[in-house]
Amino acid sequence: MSELFPTLKDFPGTLWEAIVKVLTAVAVAPWRALRWFGRGIYRRRRALLYIAIALTVIHLAATLVTGLMLGNEIARLKASGYLLTRDQLIPEVPPGEKNAADIYQKAFDARRLSNEDEGIMLEEVARVWKERAGAASDLTVSRRVVADNARFFALIREAADTPACSFPKDWTAGPNMVFPEFAKLREGARMLQTRAAVSAADGRIDDALADVGTMLRMAEHSKLVPILIGQLVGYAIESIATRSLRGSLSMGDPSPRAARALMTQIAATDEVVPYVRSMKGEIALFGLPIFEMTRRGSGRDIAALLTSDRAGNRLSAALAWRVYGTVGRPVANLDELTFLRAMKAQIDASALPWPQSQERIGALEKQTKALPLRGGILTAMIMPVFARAVVSREKTAANLGDAQIALALSIYKSGHGAYPDSLAALERAGSKLPKDPFGGKPFRYRREGAGFTVYSIGSDMKDDGGLPPVWDTTEKLSDEQRKYRNEHYDLPFHCSL
Repeated sequence: MSELFPTLKDFPGTLWEAIVKVLTAVAVAPWRALRWFGRGIYRRRRALLYIAIALTVIHLAATLVTGLMLGNEIARLKASGYLLTRDQLIPEVPPGEKNAADIYQKAFDARRLSNEDEGIMLEEVARVWKERAGAASDLTVSRRVVADNARFFALIREAADTPACSFPKDWTAGPNMVFPEFAKLREGARMLQTRAAVSAADGRIDDALADVGTMLRMAEHSKLVPILIGQLVGYAIESIATRSLRGSLSMGDPSPRAARALMTQIAATDEVVPYVRSMKGEIALFGLPIFEMTRRGSGRDIAALLTSDRAGNRLSAALAWRVYGTVGRPVANLDELTFLRAMKAQIDASALPWPQSQERIGALEKQTKALPLRGGILTAMIMPVFARAVVSREKTAANLGDAQIALALSIYKSGHGAYPDSLAALERAGSKLPKDPFGGKPFRYRREGAGFTVYSIGSDMKDDGGLPPVWDTTEKLSDEQRKYRNEHYDLPFHCSL
């Protein structure tokens, strides 16, 4: 057996010595390499010192030059009316009852609604708006919710009627700010939608329109917040309001007085000015604070904002951002300069009429995608959110335009006994109608039986005959139809009465 499986001692001496030499060489190789490297540095210490001094001078000069460029850009923005500090943008908090936020908070506290009832309530309202027949008996839970929340509805109406609104905030938190009131405002709008459905089902169309008006005032309060999220929540509330109006008008005719009051309120709504203000606010309250974090070397803070929750990702990202803000300071300065110029270009483009604004913003998006290769790393991560918001704004404006015309048609019908054959006839009767924000031409309109359809051609600038988007239709669609309707649709307001 020993002959078949010899021990190490049985190996030939030369082979054993060779193995030992190889293992020794492998073990000491890193130390020899390090010694060689150290000797090389020592021999070239003077040249390396000169190189280090040169690189330091170049880094300092680049930091100085890019810092001056950044400072000049900030000065230009300030000269053109941009507010770039928190103190300039933080809204004043009115005292006591003059602040709608205090009243809203009382309303939120008074709200009585279980999660189960909320789900049933929303289903009932959707079914009533869709079917209408037997609506009065279809709202069992909704009626109970409305009856149980009399104090909530009184307070929410009082709050919406109060002009000034500013929820208390720690504005120094910058990008880490939270806005719990926005979710509650949306919940409040859905509660009002439920009460509007109950009122319309009972034939009290004027009361339903009053609740629509309250929703629109709530949306205006949301849009007072000088950052983009306030606008997006406002658009969501306005969408709830226009759907409620559409359902209400399909269940009965309002009085001319109520229709005229709501039409006037909608006509006074401005989507562009608050949007531009919020975009400027994004620069001061979100964008610039992130770049300030890079200057402070706050890699952990930036990683927490822009990286996934996995600990490994956070740690590596924190180190990368710290290096970016120190060693890469000249590049970070250029990144911030790029951000300011891109935001200004975005704001300027958003004030243009459609489709010019979309063409300009599309070009800016293409430039943004190439920014990481040109040093605009943070800018490329931040900018896409803003590009998409303009489309939401214009869709909201189109839906409100539909609603305004629908109310004018209702007023015309009350005086003439039927809807007009065209919008031109409506204008000849004295109504001043908005233009479709998607192209600036008149909205499309046609009579349909006892009712009508008025619509915007939508962001694709193509007239699809009033075809609604996927999320606003009850039709059963094939996969091909659904894919088409995700991109090609109109924004219609249909009334069956």
